[in-house]
Amino acid sequence: VRSSIGKDDFKFSQKPKPNFPMDDLTFIGLMSLIDPPREGVPEAVTKCNRARIKVYMVTGDPPITAAAIAKQENIVSQE
Repeated sequence: VRSSIGKDDFKFSQKPKPNFPMDDLTFIGLMSLIDPPREGVPEAVTKCNRARIKVYMVTGDPPITAAAIAKQENIVSQE
């Protein structure tokens, strides 16, 4: 039983041509940023949980990022 699909599982008849230069490129750097929740969010979530108010988080983040933020802010359990 195979547990994953690899690039060799799909054969392509031709490789697409890039629409940008592919020669003489130089790696300049890598950037990352964090957009933390607003101040007071953990306290507000705690108050809602104590009052038995269900808290929902609406985000455009990928699911894994959203889950990490929800755990960090105690919107979902740490389990």
